[in-house]
Amino acid sequence: MICGSLAVNLFKLHEALDLNNEEVINKLHEPLRKQCIELRKKIKAREICALRNKHVAHVKDNKTKQPISSSDRERLVSKIFGGTIGELNIFSDWVGQYVLSVVVSLRGYCRENGSRGR
Repeated sequence: MICGSLAVNLFKLHEALDLNNEEVINKLHEPLRKQCIELRKKIKAREICALRNKHVAHVKDNKTKQPISSSDRERLVSKIFGGTIGELNIFSDWVGQYVLSVVVSLRGYCRENGSRGR
Protein backbone atom coordinates (compact mmCIF):
# COMPACT_ATOMS: atom_id res chain seq x y z
CA MET A 1 0.00 0.00 0.00
CA ILE A 2 2.73 2.45 0.95
CA CYS A 3 4.75 1.55 -2.14
CA GLY A 4 1.69 2.17 -4.33
CA SER A 5 1.12 5.58 -2.74
CA LEU A 6 4.77 6.48 -3.18
CA ALA A 7 4.66 5.37 -6.81
CA VAL A 8 1.56 7.45 -7.56
CA ASN A 9 2.90 10.57 -5.85
CA LEU A 10 6.35 10.30 -7.41
CA PHE A 11 4.70 9.74 -10.80
CA LYS A 12 2.60 12.89 -10.33
CA LEU A 13 5.76 14.81 -9.46
CA HIS A 14 7.38 13.36 -12.60
CA GLU A 15 4.40 14.64 -14.63
CA ALA A 16 4.58 18.09 -13.01
CA LEU A 17 8.26 18.35 -13.89
CA ASP A 18 7.63 17.60 -17.58
CA LEU A 19 10.21 19.41 -19.70
CA ASN A 20 7.56 20.21 -22.30
CA ASN A 21 5.68 22.24 -19.72
CA GLU A 22 7.34 25.59 -20.32
CA GLU A 23 5.31 27.21 -17.57
CA VAL A 24 7.03 25.04 -15.00
CA ILE A 25 10.53 23.82 -15.74
CA ASN A 26 11.90 26.20 -18.34
CA LYS A 27 11.14 29.24 -16.20
CA LEU A 28 12.99 27.98 -13.14
CA HIS A 29 16.34 29.48 -12.22
CA GLU A 30 19.48 27.37 -12.00
CA PRO A 31 20.36 25.26 -10.05
CA LEU A 32 16.70 24.43 -9.29
CA ARG A 33 15.93 23.75 -12.95
CA LYS A 34 18.79 21.26 -13.16
CA GLN A 35 17.71 19.60 -9.89
CA CYS A 36 14.18 19.15 -11.25
CA ILE A 37 15.46 17.68 -14.51
CA GLU A 38 17.71 15.27 -12.60
CA LEU A 39 14.90 14.26 -10.25
CA ARG A 40 12.61 13.54 -13.19
CA LYS A 41 15.32 11.37 -14.77
CA LYS A 42 15.87 9.48 -11.51
CA ILE A 43 12.15 8.80 -11.07
CA LYS A 44 12.01 7.38 -14.59
CA ALA A 45 15.27 5.42 -14.21
CA ARG A 46 13.93 3.78 -11.04
CA GLU A 47 10.97 2.54 -13.15
CA ILE A 48 8.45 4.25 -10.89
CA CYS A 49 6.48 5.43 -13.93
CA ALA A 50 6.31 1.86 -15.24
CA LEU A 51 5.03 0.64 -11.88
CA ARG A 52 2.36 3.32 -11.74
CA ASN A 53 1.30 2.98 -15.37
CA LYS A 54 1.19 -0.78 -15.56
CA HIS A 55 0.53 -2.05 -12.05
CA VAL A 56 -0.82 0.62 -9.70
CA ALA A 57 -3.25 2.48 -11.95
CA HIS A 58 -4.65 -0.39 -14.02
CA VAL A 59 -6.06 -3.88 -13.60
CA LYS A 60 -5.36 -5.06 -17.15
CA ASP A 61 -2.28 -4.79 -19.31
CA ASN A 62 -3.08 -2.34 -22.12
CA LYS A 63 -1.08 -4.37 -24.65
CA THR A 64 -2.26 -7.89 -23.87
CA LYS A 65 -5.67 -6.99 -22.38
CA GLN A 66 -4.95 -9.67 -19.77
CA PRO A 67 -4.97 -9.24 -16.00
CA ILE A 68 -1.65 -7.95 -14.79
CA SER A 69 0.66 -10.62 -13.45
CA SER A 70 1.14 -10.35 -9.70
CA SER A 71 4.58 -11.93 -10.02
CA ASP A 72 5.64 -9.21 -12.51
CA ARG A 73 4.30 -6.56 -10.14
CA GLU A 74 6.10 -8.06 -7.15
CA ARG A 75 9.35 -8.26 -9.12
CA LEU A 76 9.10 -4.59 -10.13
CA VAL A 77 8.13 -3.47 -6.61
CA SER A 78 11.12 -5.36 -5.24
CA LYS A 79 13.40 -3.82 -7.88
CA ILE A 80 12.23 -0.28 -7.07
CA PHE A 81 11.71 -0.35 -3.32
CA GLY A 82 13.87 -3.31 -2.38
CA GLY A 83 13.16 -6.76 -1.14
CA THR A 84 14.17 -6.15 2.47
CA ILE A 85 13.36 -3.61 5.16
CA GLY A 86 16.91 -2.28 4.81
CA GLU A 87 16.49 -1.68 1.09
CA LEU A 88 13.10 -0.05 1.66
CA ASN A 89 14.75 2.21 4.24
CA ILE A 90 17.37 3.22 1.67
CA PHE A 91 14.61 4.09 -0.81
CA SER A 92 12.69 5.98 1.89
CA ASP A 93 15.85 7.91 2.79
CA TRP A 94 16.23 8.88 -0.89
CA VAL A 95 12.66 10.21 -0.90
CA GLY A 96 13.06 11.93 2.47
CA GLN A 97 16.35 13.57 1.64
CA TYR A 98 16.71 14.04 -2.11
CA VAL A 99 13.12 14.24 -3.37
CA LEU A 100 11.92 16.30 -0.43
CA SER A 101 14.80 18.78 -0.77
CA VAL A 102 13.82 19.46 -4.39
CA VAL A 103 10.13 19.78 -3.49
CA VAL A 104 10.93 22.19 -0.64
CA SER A 105 13.12 24.24 -3.00
CA LEU A 106 10.27 24.33 -5.54
CA ARG A 107 7.86 25.44 -2.83
CA GLY A 108 10.23 28.25 -1.84
CA TYR A 109 10.62 29.30 -5.46
CA CYS A 110 6.85 29.38 -5.93
CA ARG A 111 6.38 31.41 -2.76
CA GLU A 112 8.93 33.96 -3.94
CA ASN A 113 7.90 34.10 -7.59
CA GLY A 114 4.42 32.65 -7.88
CA SER A 115 2.38 35.60 -6.72
CA ARG A 116 3.93 38.24 -8.96
CA GLY A 117 1.37 40.13 -10.96
CA ARG A 118 -1.41 39.70 -8.41
